[in-house]
Amino acid sequence: MPAYSLVIEALSGHSASLITHRERIDMQRIGLIAASLLMTTTSHAADIHKVFGWELHKPIPIRECKRTAGEYGGPSFYSELYPDAGACYEWSDEENHGRKLGTGKMMVMWSGSSIPQLVSGQITFARIVNGLLEGVSFYTAGIRSQEFILSGLTEKYGAPTSSQQPELQTTIGARFKSTSAQWDLGDVLVYFNSADGRIDSGIVNIDTPLSIAKQNEAADKVSRNRPSL
Repeated sequence: MPAYSLVIEALSGHSASLITHRERIDMQRIGLIAASLLMTTTSHAADIHKVFGWELHKPIPIRECKRTAGEYGGPSFYSELYPDAGACYEWSDEENHGRKLGTGKMMVMWSGSSIPQLVSGQITFARIVNGLLEGVSFYTAGIRSQEFILSGLTEKYGAPTSSQQPELQTTIGARFKSTSAQWDLGDVLVYFNSADGRIDSGIVNIDTPLSIAKQNEAADKVSRNRPSL
């Protein structure tokens, strides 16, 4: 049953014969408003699954960066540092080059005119599982941009699930307030740290649960392969 019909039915409460024509029109208007709000909410919910216009759980809609054949029959290599327009990607793991269903990390290289507002620098990282985008990371400009970044993330994802403002101190004794925040949206997990090891560089991670599981799996594998004491 359409949303507006549900609203009309809930409001009618008394016999339809007692409802005037004008009351019926007013209730229809209320129902249409409710339906509009429902569609807006649904649209907003769908929006959290997009990062820079790329949809999570879907192939990343950009091309691979250009490669050049190696000399004397050697392996090819990425030769396009940054594209003239838009973005292209490089596989961090060379064995994934050219694969449609690879699993690993991509470096997305932005042209100077295409860098998204929240991103510092011309590189963004994309985490791919079986050819589908499951996670994105990008650097920010540190504590000087933390209010702008937090505002942008809050506008998209709502109020953080949790947040902190730890105080940092430089080697010369200067003190600064940094910001970290997390959004747990069930099928999308967002993490922001305005000072990722230094006050002039922060990081944003946007991941699906599958991306988190793959990262934990990789970390466990590295840990197991470390030599014991």
